[in-house]
This record gives sequence, C-alpha cells and structure tokens, in this order.
Amino acid sequence: MKDHSVFSRRKFLKGIAASGLGAGALATQRSLGMSSTASAVINGKVRNVILMVSDGMNHGTLSAANHWLNLRENRESEWMKLYHSGLATRRLCETSCANSLVTDSAAASSAWGIGQRVNMGAVNITPDGESPEPIGVLAKKKGKSVGMVTTARITHATPAGFAANVEHRSQEDRIAEQYLERRMDVLLGGGDEHFAPELRSDGKDLYAAYQQEGYAVVKTRDALLGFKDAAGTPLLGVFSKDHLPYCLDRMYQRQFREVPSLETLTEVALNRLSTNPEGFLLQIEAGRVDHAGHANDPASILHEQLEFDRTIAIVRAFAEGRDDTLVVVTTDHGTGGFMLCGADDGYHHAQPRFEGLFRCIGSHEQLHREVSDLQDSDLLLAAIERNYGILLDSTERESVLAALERPVEEGIYHAIRNLTEALNPIFFRRFSVSWNCANHTGDLVELAMFGPGSNMLPTYAENWQLHGVMCELMGL
Repeated sequence: MKDHSVFSRRKFLKGIAASGLGAGALATQRSLGMSSTASAVINGKVRNVILMVSDGMNHGTLSAANHWLNLRENRESEWMKLYHSGLATRRLCETSCANSLVTDSAAASSAWGIGQRVNMGAVNITPDGESPEPIGVLAKKKGKSVGMVTTARITHATPAGFAANVEHRSQEDRIAEQYLERRMDVLLGGGDEHFAPELRSDGKDLYAAYQQEGYAVVKTRDALLGFKDAAGTPLLGVFSKDHLPYCLDRMYQRQFREVPSLETLTEVALNRLSTNPEGFLLQIEAGRVDHAGHANDPASILHEQLEFDRTIAIVRAFAEGRDDTLVVVTTDHGTGGFMLCGADDGYHHAQPRFEGLFRCIGSHEQLHREVSDLQDSDLLLAAIERNYGILLDSTERESVLAALERPVEEGIYHAIRNLTEALNPIFFRRFSVSWNCANHTGDLVELAMFGPGSNMLPTYAENWQLHGVMCELMGL
C-alpha cells in the first residue's frame, strides 16, 4: 500500500499563484491525473461544495437499489441518471487508510477532511500526532457556512471528519463540543446522548450551551420544518437518542413519525446554508446504509439506499444549472458485501424472489424491539414472519430455533447475530440476496461529480485526493 500519510493540503496548493494556474498548479494537476481544463475553475470560483456519502455502500447495494426501482417504478435510480444524462463524471476510488487496506469511517472521512491518510479510528489526527485543521474549519475561516446532515448520530465518524480533531471516534462528547467551538452552522441527525446532561458522562448541558451561543435547537420533524425557510441563526437538530431509526421503520412504525427523513434534513440544510453570499460546504450522509450492512439486513439496506437516492434528486435540483456548485456523490467503503444473486441453475427465479423484499415492513432492529427476549420462540417466529412477509417452513423454523441455543457474542452488532446468521440462508432462498461478511470491505467504490471542477479528479482516484480538489475549488 502506498504511503500518503505525509500528503498535505499545503503540498497540494504549493505553486498556485493568486492570479491563476502557474507551473506548480499544472505540476499538481499532472501528479493527480487532472485535466488541464480545470483552469477554468481554479482559485475559488466555486462557492458551494456538497459531498453526499452513502456510508458503507458497495456496488451490490447500488445495483440492487437500481433493480428495485426498475421493478417497482419502471425507472432507473437517480444515481444512474447522473451517468446516463452525461451530467456527472464517474470515478473509481480506492479507500485504504494509513494502517489498513480496509478502512473505517473515521479514517475515510478524515482523508476528505485533511487530505491525509490517518490510522483506523482517528478523526483528523495524523499517525505522527499532528492535528491539521479540517476542511469545515478552513471553510469557516473563508467566511462560508458549514453543515453536516446524517441519519446516524451527528457526532458519528463521518460528519466528524469534516469538523473535528480527536484521537478516537468514540470521543463523541468532545466532538459535540468542538462543533460548537468551531461554529458549525447546521447540524442535523441523531445523538441526543452526547448533548443531553442526563446522558453525558460529564453532566454538561450541551443544548443549553448551543442556545447560549445563538443556536436554534429542534428535536422533532415539525419543529425542524419551522426553520425550513428561516435564515441567520445556526441550527442544531437532534432527533433520537442514538442513530435515527431505519427508513423502513419510519415508514411503518407510528412512534417514529416525528423523525425527519434524510430528504427533509437536506432540504432544510440547503435552504439555510444557501443564504450566505460567501457560499457553503455541506456533507450529507446516509449513515445507516452502513449499519444495515453490518446487520446483514437486506430490506433495510435497500430502503436506506433508496432514501439516499431520493436525496440525490433534491441536491441535483438545487445545483444543476448553477455555475458555482460542485456536487460529489460517493461512499467511504463497502460494508457486508450485499448482492443480488442468481437463484437455481437457470437464474430465472432471481427476479420474483427479489421482489419478495417488497413485502418486508420491519428492520432487524424492529424485530429486536418487538422480541427483546429472543428465547420466546413462538413470539419470535411470528415476528419474523410478520416483519419479513414470509411463512417459515418446518426446516426454517428449526434453523432459527437452533440459532438461539448458541452463546450470544457481545458487541454493537451482535445482539441478534446468531439469529441473523440463521436468517441469511433463509433470505437467500426467499429473496435471492446474500452477504459475504458483517464487516467493512476493501472494495473500490463509485464516485460521481457534477458542477464546476468535476473533471479534476483522476479516473482512478484515492480518497485523500478529494480534499485537495475541494479546497482548491473553494479557494481555501
């Protein structure tokens, strides 16, 4: 693996003259594989940059979502429309971090944040202990507004990579404080446990601290919509204790109706940030694509990806036709290796089985909420059939019950891991989908760009290179 831990934003910008492209800039372009036509947008012509991240999306997830829309709505996905319309350029991107071929979200987002590879788990702290200013801080110093929107905790690794410096991603209480210290303008997601005094380990009331600094604080969808067209005051929106509920559960469970969608979060953020005449930097993350991959939850990963895809349409409507806004649509890594597979020797059963996912009405999380005591076998089997829209046969019932006899592993994604491992072969037979693991993967990933400067990345890019392009275009 090539060592780019010493690459820096300063090195990227070295040789750029204030009046235009100099020899140093052209040399930098050649080193990154850029087109020389990038000169039209050098030196800060781009006012706005929007980075959209479907966290944990591998090619199989992107493909399955496109198949879903072909079957259900007789259309292609918004992501595919970017390619077919010729609006977006397409790149293949490598995702390693400083100490692993397979990255985590903290290291991946840090590569975008500071233009350097960092070790697994670090947020903008280099392997030699340096703390470069992340891109969100640089944008604020330029007078731009900065926002982060996510379906995960707002203090989670991916949004933190744009605005924080901590030794480990688990320091989310500190990340919440740094957002305030650094005056991030729009923060929308989950994570009440890192703001509420009764939930924080130090008892600090971060909500009160934000309000004292002039932030509006909202906690429901209706309250958020009240700020959709407002301008001026910075905004903190936290809509769940932990991550936001899965899209699938928000669709079918009444208790989650006050939780806003990624589309709504994005619309509010765009409306508020775009009032700044100096422009803005916005990161939009579908964080729970990754979680569904870890959980091997096929219906949830599809619905999370579809929600992200609908959000692409919102961003495209905002940016298309403008000459001042760059949009990047990508992922940080794959998770789980989700894939639509051929069924039987002739593969002709793949489509009707895949369509069975249309009947699913609950996530693995919802199953666990309904059946917290997994030893209640009758209740569990009934909940499986109800949430996944299937009728288990005797062999399938036996395999589920056998899974409950094995010791349960500890860890965030292992609460129903044994059950998931029993369900996976059932889902393969019923839905023609499969997984290769419950972890991150080392896939090369998709990266689409449109707007001014969309030709500046090489066709085969490395994740850290995007930072320099964004900084260069915004004149940071």
